[in-house]
Amino acid sequence: MADDDNDPNKLKSYSITDLLKLERREELVRRLFFKKGITTVATASGGGKTTTFFCLGLYVSIAQWGEEQVEQRPLFWIAGEDQDGLKPLLEAWMKHNPGCIPDARYIDQAVDFASQNETNKLIKHLEGQPRPLIMADALSDVLAIRGLDEDKSKEVTRVYKGVRRVVDALDASFGVLHHQGWTGKRERGSSAIRDNSEIVVSIKKFDPVNGTVELEHLKRRSGAGPKLKAFYLNAKLITVDGYKDQIPIVTGPRPEVGVHGQSTAAGKAAGKPDNKEEENLIEMIMVLRRFFGNRATRGQWQKQMQGDGEAGWSKSSFDRRLRVLKARRWVGIVGNPDAWRGCRMGRCSRRPRLHQGRRQPVQPGPIPVPPVSVLLVSVPTVSPP
Repeated sequence: MADDDNDPNKLKSYSITDLLKLERREELVRRLFFKKGITTVATASGGGKTTTFFCLGLYVSIAQWGEEQVEQRPLFWIAGEDQDGLKPLLEAWMKHNPGCIPDARYIDQAVDFASQNETNKLIKHLEGQPRPLIMADALSDVLAIRGLDEDKSKEVTRVYKGVRRVVDALDASFGVLHHQGWTGKRERGSSAIRDNSEIVVSIKKFDPVNGTVELEHLKRRSGAGPKLKAFYLNAKLITVDGYKDQIPIVTGPRPEVGVHGQSTAAGKAAGKPDNKEEENLIEMIMVLRRFFGNRATRGQWQKQMQGDGEAGWSKSSFDRRLRVLKARRWVGIVGNPDAWRGCRMGRCSRRPRLHQGRRQPVQPGPIPVPPVSVLLVSVPTVSPP
């Protein structure tokens, strides 16, 4: 019977209930990568795909994506183009994340995934290591090795079959960076690109000056959420010594901007936070968590918010936003309340309660955005007695 099962000249079928034994498809990075599979990114040249997904890979290598904890995966970057452009991105990312050393490696040439031998070299190079997140930048460089045509389904499929071999052999998540067609509505080239990908996304807008990256799903296999017409990431400009211009980086998903399948305007109509001041409040919470473990002095917190050369974080602006956070009960006061200058100066809306000599923290209520645990900020400028 066993010989019949291994006979290549015979078909083998399975009970439909055997499907229940398969592992469920799970996400590695929400909306962008499955834990095992291929994501293709289709964006116009200069549209921010390298910046966005290089930063994403660095964050995954430290098990973080914005305020979301993700499965830690070492990043392996295949730099088929613009290797020199990765240096300022890494410097800016490391400045924004001081003390974080990404678990990442790169090679400075494209891999010929149409070649079984070259694909085997990559598999052997990475086997025996933790499950990787691999990024190939870009598909056109891979195709160019053998002069393959991105418009020909057979030639594109040949490359993606090599990529799939890597995914299966290493249990990996794989990102393929590609270009949009001239119309900007879909990926450039054969439909085989989409056929061979679990997820296809397009960067519709890359605007680090205003802190926004807007993406759209062109394809998303079922199993871990809907296909979205618009979803958003946060971006910012970082001042790095030695560079004339600020360097853009992407820092993670934007919490609840808009609603599924709706535009930003529709998100506003639905009552979702979608204005700059709301983003500033959320950014304060994110910084408090990331750099101070949910507790800091007022001075420490404000200084960190002023980091990276950002404007708009004067003492008065910071205090105004902090009062909003306190009123919402997203943060509370611990230590000596009399040392909180905002209250001594009559600026605190909860002053009668805070000036009753209490030494215990004000217990915060439910936190609508972002969905985090209890947050407390220690604001006294002197140690409590």
